[in-house]
Amino acid sequence: MTKDNLLEEAKVQLRRLGITSFIRYYEVFEEHHNESDNTAIFEAFDKYKEPWNSNSYNTKASTGKRIFRSNLESVALEYVAKSANNNRLSQEIVEKANYLFKNRIKDK
Repeated sequence: MTKDNLLEEAKVQLRRLGITSFIRYYEVFEEHHNESDNTAIFEAFDKYKEPWNSNSYNTKASTGKRIFRSNLESVALEYVAKSANNNRLSQEIVEKANYLFKNRIKDK
């Protein structure tokens, strides 16, 4: 896949998951992306009292894991840190995205 194709695929997955969810649960998706069971991810969602229904829980958990299994996390993280519309994201999410990008991706 070309870099442009990878970016487009990352954007598709981010639209399904949501940028805030990707950044908020980045470490959870990273840690559990190879597991078939979503219990640990659902527990993380519950900690934040996410208002989603069970279908949304499943979709978001599967999509978050797919980003990592497809090795798109670096592309997605770079997009969020450098190109996403940060005006629509909370300051907490913008700061975490920048932190993850500087500390996770630059070291690879």
